[in-house]
Amino acid sequence: MNGDVSKRIVARMHFDVGKTLTDEVYRATKQAIVTGELPAETRLNEFALANHAHISRTPIRQAFRRLQAEELVYLKKGAVYVNCAVAESRTQIFALRQALDSLAVATAQRHKQKADEVRFAKVLLAARQADASGDVDGVREASRQFNALFYALAAMPHLTRMSAELSPYFARYRAISLADVQRRQAAMREHEQLAWCFSNRDTTTLVARLVAHEQAAEAFVAAQLDHGTTAN
Repeated sequence: MNGDVSKRIVARMHFDVGKTLTDEVYRATKQAIVTGELPAETRLNEFALANHAHISRTPIRQAFRRLQAEELVYLKKGAVYVNCAVAESRTQIFALRQALDSLAVATAQRHKQKADEVRFAKVLLAARQADASGDVDGVREASRQFNALFYALAAMPHLTRMSAELSPYFARYRAISLADVQRRQAAMREHEQLAWCFSNRDTTTLVARLVAHEQAAEAFVAAQLDHGTTAN
């Protein structure tokens, strides 16, 4: 089992120039956790990972400490276990997302050009077409692009970087939410309402609808995770 877990982590390691081994192990393990590839209570073995990655245990141990500081893993009798579905962490992630996205949409509204309405319309159409053909992955990608448009228009690099840091969590929660037909339909309608507010320069309603949209998503994801009805 530990060999299989280690292989999954190593498969996500790119050994990019400029990245330390600790960074690589941290990033790869974090992605495997928050995407659900490594479910809660999975044991992480630094010996097995060191053997599969052909590196020493030191950067692995340092990476695991960083993950523990973020409450993604925990120690039990000297062993490291995945702890990604903690309700407190989920609440914090959604609160951060709501704050970041609210700033992004409000700022994007001030920079809006007529051509931007066409860009949003194309993404919304792509989501509807993907849904009609049963392409859930296509709907997820369109949803990601919809959110990314606001950040691009906001033109705030620091804000974009902060959002990117949380993007693995967002991807995980988006996958859970959009896998359900009813929630997927509701999410697409909510995106269309957001686009309408954006086109009509109604910033107050835009932010209010964004908050309602993300609260609905959080409630759905929480119900799925708390009742164990989502597959990893």
